[in-house]
Amino acid sequence: MKCLLSALSLALLFSSAQAAQLTTYLTEWSGYTDNSGYPAYPFDGAYPNTYASTSVTANPDMVNKVQNSDVVEFAFLQVWSQDLINQYSTLGAKQAWLGVLHFDDLWADLANNQVSDFPVWQSLCGSVDAKIVGTLASGTCAAVQLNGNTGQLQVFDYATADQWSIPGQMDNFGAFLKLKTAANSRKVIAIGGANTVTNKSVSTQTFQTIFANQSTFLSSLSAFMTGMQAHGMTASSGVDYDFEPPIDAAGSQEAPSAATCQDYQNLYNLVVATRAALGPDAYIAVTITVNEQYLDYINASVDGGWFKKIQASVNAINLMTYDLHGPWSLTADPGAISHIMLKQPMDLTHTYAINYATDEVTTKILAYGVDPAKLQVGLASYGRGFAGVNAGSSATNPGFDQAWTGAAILPAQYSNQSGMLPYKFVSNLVSSGYSHYDVKASDNTVIASYLYNPALRQFIGYMSPELVDSTCAYIKATKLQGAILWSADTDASFDGSQGVSLISEYNKTCRTA
Repeated sequence: MKCLLSALSLALLFSSAQAAQLTTYLTEWSGYTDNSGYPAYPFDGAYPNTYASTSVTANPDMVNKVQNSDVVEFAFLQVWSQDLINQYSTLGAKQAWLGVLHFDDLWADLANNQVSDFPVWQSLCGSVDAKIVGTLASGTCAAVQLNGNTGQLQVFDYATADQWSIPGQMDNFGAFLKLKTAANSRKVIAIGGANTVTNKSVSTQTFQTIFANQSTFLSSLSAFMTGMQAHGMTASSGVDYDFEPPIDAAGSQEAPSAATCQDYQNLYNLVVATRAALGPDAYIAVTITVNEQYLDYINASVDGGWFKKIQASVNAINLMTYDLHGPWSLTADPGAISHIMLKQPMDLTHTYAINYATDEVTTKILAYGVDPAKLQVGLASYGRGFAGVNAGSSATNPGFDQAWTGAAILPAQYSNQSGMLPYKFVSNLVSSGYSHYDVKASDNTVIASYLYNPALRQFIGYMSPELVDSTCAYIKATKLQGAILWSADTDASFDGSQGVSLISEYNKTCRTA
């Protein structure tokens, strides 16, 4: 298979990345909670999720995790697409917003009108917008929100609206900018993210819009970066393009096609243009799928090899070596198996859609000619669970690679997504009937970990501290740049009260000589 596409090149030199770097994601929605009992994880320095509250929330755990990370990313910002503008044009969305970078949740991201930060944000939003087209175009701080008075959706524009109608509250982005990082650490905005049935593939819409309106987008991005500095805030220092494949109606990734080649050539061109726009000191990363079917398509999308060519323009290529398996397709994943593994076990009964793990993914990508010092592999502070799993005949690894019937059913206080378990609740399950198991290679290296409850017939694959240790040993041996961790809010607390924090374990084993 070959994609006959032209390619650009840009020869930019970067110093070798520090070994065992850690990139940690902070999610804009982590401060929310509901009546289910699932706890909120607010940003340190943000305001509570209560209308017009002016008190400030302290989250020392977030501070510790940020202080122990080399790159901290705010996830996610999006771009105004034509579909979104068309859908909400009668509510106030403007055609001039097409291609403009924007917050998609003003309540979570920006301040309320009662606090001193409000006029600063309103001025900043207006100044950023004005730099895009030379006049007040707006859009950067506009979003579709629910009007609390009318109960109807409305397009709010933070830059121009009457301050008494602004839905901003938690100011998560302001809190993100104020977070104190360790020396030489970077703060980055992540754009895109996962496509889901619920979010109507917002990430795909974002990137297709960026590709079609690249000049407008880069003007918006550049103005956004300089706007932070102009208003006395600690500036974001770069961007991570989290580019994930489109999905079908069931939420599974679509198979690659000729369109995949065009998408990744467009992503390459965008990265090269972003480097030219932001300059050599900006931090630029790409975060990509490692779905087995996609890698050859990605690499063939640019003459000379996508991976080999793009490394000149990025600080890091982030590999999503998690979510390779999960309770979303009985056909693709007929056996219960962990979504994150260091190596593919050799004695599996079933055939899986993706028949490899972190080691095999990295080996394949290195063969494309990429510098290992530009690669980061994934750490997942959450598990994926299967229900209807019998123990099988293995005394060492009961439940592993056994048939399943659906997603694991977990208590609401432990999970806000079907089949997903935040790592910070692993210790709760271990104390209530679940047992921890490691899958080991012939040399006794831990290559996968999981929980199993024979009475409930539930299996949950997850990343344990033991798996972090073996992954760190692999990173060092392969001379990779480091790892990305999704995400701070689902990791165990840094003080050890919820078990061993994965960030803490990574720092202990992977950031030391």
